[in-house]
Amino acid sequence: MASETGRTLDGEALRRLFSNGFNTYLAPVQPSEGVAFHRRSELFRPNGTYHRSLGRIGLEGWYAIEGDRLCVTGDGIPKQCRKVAPQGGKIYLLIDVSDNSQALMEFWQVK
Repeated sequence: MASETGRTLDGEALRRLFSNGFNTYLAPVQPSEGVAFHRRSELFRPNGTYHRSLGRIGLEGWYAIEGDRLCVTGDGIPKQCRKVAPQGGKIYLLIDVSDNSQALMEFWQVK
């Protein structure tokens, strides 16, 4: 799956998106057939902490912008760095730099 825009965000754009005083959430785009319960999601807090929900299981860690990559790590969370490519609206393509795997994610923020 290639980015529609053909570009990924640089470090400055990532900081504007993730370090702006809001809780930032990412979750896989929902299929149009229905609502999934216990949806996998990620929370990036303004203080640099990170929470990953996998169903009913939650893992805590930290995130940082490293160059042009969004990186997360923590107890039970191996370090993962991803490039972020806007797809239009509140949809972003996250590309794991270690294996080039890709995930289409919905983005939203809450104060």
